[in-house]
Order: sequence, then C-alpha cells, then structure tokens
Amino acid sequence: MVVRTDITIVTAGRADVLAAWVEAFKRSPNFGKFRVRVGDDGFPAEFRKTVADAGFELFDMTEIRKRSVEIFHKQTVHHAMWYSKVDAMLRGTKTRFCLWLDHDAEVRGDLEPIIDYGLSLGKWMCAPKYASMPPKRYAGQRVTQNGMVLLDISDALVATWRQVMLVRHDPNDETALPFVLGGFDKADASIGDLYRPEWYASVDCYSVVHQSLYVANELLKTNKDAAVRHWCAPCGKRTFMGMFKEGAEK
Repeated sequence: MVVRTDITIVTAGRADVLAAWVEAFKRSPNFGKFRVRVGDDGFPAEFRKTVADAGFELFDMTEIRKRSVEIFHKQTVHHAMWYSKVDAMLRGTKTRFCLWLDHDAEVRGDLEPIIDYGLSLGKWMCAPKYASMPPKRYAGQRVTQNGMVLLDISDALVATWRQVMLVRHDPNDETALPFVLGGFDKADASIGDLYRPEWYASVDCYSVVHQSLYVANELLKTNKDAAVRHWCAPCGKRTFMGMFKEGAEK
C-alpha cells in the first residue's frame, strides 16, 4: 500500500485514551495509508512501544504541554491543554497539510473522501461546523467542532489563531476562532465545513445534548455510519476506552 505524502495525521492526549485511538485506527481502512504522528508528553514505555508497533511516529510534546499549563495557570490542566492543539499540529506535521484528530475521536471509516473534499476547497482550515449539526448547539458562537481539523500549516492564519488564544487569555481553540479574522461571519466564511452524517458524529449531533450529555452519548453508541465518532466529555471517553479495553472491541 502506498502511503500518502501530502498529509500527516496528527493526534495527542492522554495515553489511556490514545490506546483506544491507536487500536481503532489500526482496525480502520486507513491503516497503512497515511503517515500518523502521536504527540508524546511523557508516555509510559509500554505505550510508546504500542505506538511504534503500529508503525506510527512519536514526536515530543513535553515542552508544549508544560508551556500551556504555565501560560494558562489559572485554568484547569484539562482546559490549558486545549491551547497546545495548534502547536501540536505545527510540530507534528511533516507535510503542508495536517488532519488533526482528538484523542477521543474514534476512526471507523475511510478518511480519504473527507480529506480530498477538504483539500478541494482550498481553505486554510476545514472542520465540522456546529451550524450544520442538527441541534446547532453553538451556532453563532463557535464556528467548528475541532475534534477533526484539516489544516494548511503554511497559512499565516494558523499563527494568528494561536496568538488570539494568548491575547484573550482563552485556551479554547474553538472560542478563539471567531476572533482570528475579526468576527464570526468572516471566520465562518474562511473555514470549510467537514460535517456530513456519514463523515462525523459527536454528542452534538443529537438534540438531547441540550438536556443531557450522558443520554446523547448513549445515542452516539448506536451510530454505526460515521467515519469518525467523537467521544466528547468524560462519559464519552469512558465509553471509547471500554470498547477497546485489552485490544478487544466490546
């Protein structure tokens, strides 16, 4: 199988969640088709071996993570880590284009149609848009849900995105986006939409999310069609890890 040379798939996060991510990716039709790089901020040796055995590469994120916590010291560690996402894409990508996937984004189906469509738009960034998801949970407030991001790392707007988080002292990569081009509408117009029901699903695809993340998470379990299922929130991560516990999907 020929590995694509125009794009790098990048992820980072907690080793216990990433263990499920690696196992899911290995079972997907994408295994062996892409260069995959995983950010390491101090993984146990056993997990490093798991990543290497899958044929994925590790890149060092120790300083990136440390800097995120230092800058946003008044935030929780979890929220401070959001800021590190853009740096992880820049450091982890060895090509012009990057497909970022959160550590709780379960890859099930073929990513190539998503990537090829996004690249065809010629945008600096593409991701699933909240306004396209049926509940429209953050429509008009946040442009995209960034569990899956296609990014042109050569574009100057990437550095602006990172700088906006610093200036606003807000580590949330999603809430920062409307300010990258000076307003929600301009930012929205600059970003391509990767939401399709067959491409991406998260709890934000179910109207019940407005009342209960847990119930929305239960509905997400029934979704067998989306190429990527994004297991947001603690209940989702527990579901994701449980499905691939000890390498066997339940």
